[in-house]
Order: sequence, then C-alpha cells, then structure tokens
Amino acid sequence: MSLVTATRAQNPMPTGFLDLPYELRHRIYCHCIPRRKQVDVQLLFPGLSYDSYMEGGFLRLSKQIAEECLDILYGENIFRLCLNGKGEYYMRNNFTEKNRHRMRYLIVTADPAGVSYERSTPDDSLWATILPRLKCLLLIAEQPIQARRYYDAPTLRQDIDTWLAWIRPYLESFGQHIPEPLSVTVDDDDRKETRELVQKYLPPSCRLKRSALGDFLFRRGRFSIESGYWDDCYDGPTSSQDV
Repeated sequence: MSLVTATRAQNPMPTGFLDLPYELRHRIYCHCIPRRKQVDVQLLFPGLSYDSYMEGGFLRLSKQIAEECLDILYGENIFRLCLNGKGEYYMRNNFTEKNRHRMRYLIVTADPAGVSYERSTPDDSLWATILPRLKCLLLIAEQPIQARRYYDAPTLRQDIDTWLAWIRPYLESFGQHIPEPLSVTVDDDDRKETRELVQKYLPPSCRLKRSALGDFLFRRGRFSIESGYWDDCYDGPTSSQDV
C-alpha cells in the first residue's frame, strides 16, 4: 500500500451535509425550525408576508436545503384561517402558491361577523389548491348562539339565518375539493342547523367532534363563564392535538 493510499484510509474525506441520509437531515432540521406551532395567517400585515419573513439564515445555504426546510416549515406547522376578516385574502397574498401547496394542517374558523358580514363568494380556486394536499383539517363552525343587545338589533333567529346563508357556499366549496384520505373534523357545538349543512355538503367520513380550540371559542367546559377561567387574561389554547 502506498503512503498516499494509507493516508487516505486513515483520513477519509469529510461527508457533506447533503450526503447524509434525509432522515438524519430531517432530525437536524427539527432542532432549527419551529414545528407544531399555530400560525394565524391574518396577523401578518400587508407587505410583510410569512414567506418573506422566513427568507434568511440557512434557507439561503442551498436550493435543496431551502426546499427541505420549507417542507418542514409549512408541512409541520398548523395554519389557522378565519373565513371572516379577509382570511382567504391573507392566505392568498401572504403565501406563495408553492408554499400553500406545502401546507398539511389547517384550522378554519367560521365565526359570526355581526353586522360586518362580507357578501363574497368563496375563493374556490384557492381551496382547490389547498384542501387536496392537506393531511388534517379542523373546521370550527360558530353558529350564533346569543342575540345581540342593542337597539333594533336582529333577533337570534335572524342572525342564525344570515350566518347559515353565509356559510353554506363555503361548505359546498369545501365538499367539492376534500379528497377521501383527508382527515376532517368539524366542531359545530352540536348545533342542529349547522350540522344539517355539514352532513349535506361535506363527505360522510367527516368527524363531528368537540375540540380544545372549540371549547375556548364556544366557552365550554373549563372555558365556560361559570368556571371562572375568564377572570384571567388568556390568548387561547394552541394545541396540535386539535388537528
């Protein structure tokens, strides 16, 4: 054996990061990238997108590393969208189409908007690109449960009818784009009118189940008024078990 060969045998060439098995690279990424966090798509200001915010650091090391990191960043965090308040607008404008395709976990809340309902139709093309790629979807359908208390306010029955007319096209759109393998959970607080629409438009595989976030929004259980929980200031539960 020559001296050069012997030296190479004793000092093998260092292995580059991309030469490591992906499973090992994934474990390393998980120490550097936030995971299992809840991201509210509507808390970002116009011009400050989630995509531009995350462009930096090791995402610029190489194209392959950036792609693998983005798959984790979008595929292993939970994104939350409120149908009222321009939720679809922020989802479309704060994230590139490619990164929306990476999303795997989504929470959609449909809360009463009072007098501020936006008479808009669902962004069907947006849902057509998001829903088929998800692993889990949680829909919290917040049918109005209490009449508003101001002069000449609508009755509770009127509020419910307005809300049902508003959410119907969204459920219809979702039902058209939800694939069979997608795990869908709906928390409707056991409201009869909402459940009828859910069962009409969403796939039979859809699960009707109470969730931790739904408990908070509907003020049920440990979040009820009687529990005394609301005596303290709290931003609400963030649980990856919901989806």
